[in-house]
Amino acid sequence: MPDSQYERLPQAGDIERHTGLEILYLAPRPVPTGQAAISAQQMHREINSTYLDFAQGTGRIEFGVRVTMAMSSTLEIIHKYHIISAQISAWEKPF
Repeated sequence: MPDSQYERLPQAGDIERHTGLEILYLAPRPVPTGQAAISAQQMHREINSTYLDFAQGTGRIEFGVRVTMAMSSTLEIIHKYHIISAQISAWEKPF
């Protein structure tokens, strides 16, 4: 790159080095690889013994399962806290 960063716009592959920092500029457009372009809307296309292309909707299902498990765990902890605190208060006043 030229000495002044303002003489031209950075291009793919350019590297800037500053104190403790290194910036690598990537290609603004896809690099041609010879492979056919695919759409993210049609990810679940093929399954074989080697790999599975994940469907787009599985992230929502996973998120729902995680939220449900977190909420049930939280409710269980709160319930146990109330039981333990009731037992402690009953222990201090036996009659």
